[in-house]
Amino acid sequence: MVKKTAILMALSGANVFCGECPSLDFYFDVNKTIIMSDAVSGKTEADVIAGMFAEYEPKYALFGMSGKETYYDFITQDLEANGFQGQALKEQRNIELQFTLTEIKKKLNSKKKAELEQRVAKIESILLESKLYFGLIPSFISFLKALSKQKEYPYRIIFRTFGTDFRSIKQGVRTLFPHKDIDFVDGTFKGDEFIISEDLRYPRLDFHLIFSKHPAHTFFTFTDEYDFWKKTGFIKKGGKPFPIFFDQEQISIFFDDNVNLGIILPYDGHTQSTEIDSDLLQSVLRGVNPLQATENENYYIEEFEALKQKIASKLLHRK
Repeated sequence: MVKKTAILMALSGANVFCGECPSLDFYFDVNKTIIMSDAVSGKTEADVIAGMFAEYEPKYALFGMSGKETYYDFITQDLEANGFQGQALKEQRNIELQFTLTEIKKKLNSKKKAELEQRVAKIESILLESKLYFGLIPSFISFLKALSKQKEYPYRIIFRTFGTDFRSIKQGVRTLFPHKDIDFVDGTFKGDEFIISEDLRYPRLDFHLIFSKHPAHTFFTFTDEYDFWKKTGFIKKGGKPFPIFFDQEQISIFFDDNVNLGIILPYDGHTQSTEIDSDLLQSVLRGVNPLQATENENYYIEEFEALKQKIASKLLHRK
């Protein structure tokens, strides 16, 4: 078991990539990444739990067998074979996924059914506990606590969403740090612009310049534009801009449950080139497993621990 303080070891114990420590920019999607709800899609908590098992738990594992295919994969393939595609496929799949747990339980023996019900009960308890921090799940709370204790690395937390969850985010963070005067810098992507206020606007891909104007701020809440992404045909060109910095001065990492859906536009933060080394991209663009992030209180701490050596090796080769 990795202790909650493992992040301190990851950041400063080995100290393998820190001469003068780089600034760490942690980007976090909101829905199904640090808050296990999906207000954008209008899903209930029960829908989200069912969806997590359907999409992220190999269906054979539920029966004590080997195999990687999930119910999400199975349903998708079945619908495609029956002529569903595009938005119609997505809508019908969402309908069928809502009944996944019910259907699974019908097929399980009594022992496996009890094990599944125990896991679901634990997740429900965890989500109830998360309400103490306005929905922020324990693994993210543990990460923030540990990160705030280390002194070697300056860091920023940048929250990103197409939705409207920032009120909960702000309340949760302020509840976690009641004795700190925490202020958030808000921004909105609109077309080719990034807007802080009527008098403060940036080109869309230069939004990160706002950081230099607020060097003392730790928390940022940026609203991405769903309609712009939709207008571009749901491809990464219209997705969430992610400027990658990976050097001795600055490292950026993005956690999102939908990294493979063209929802994020990664590019070199210095040159704006979208030609990014695939290995580097895998290091800094992290696909979140919502089921594991919910069940494992140390999920984000362990994620960063796993990244540490890879980041260290890459920076050493760049010297």
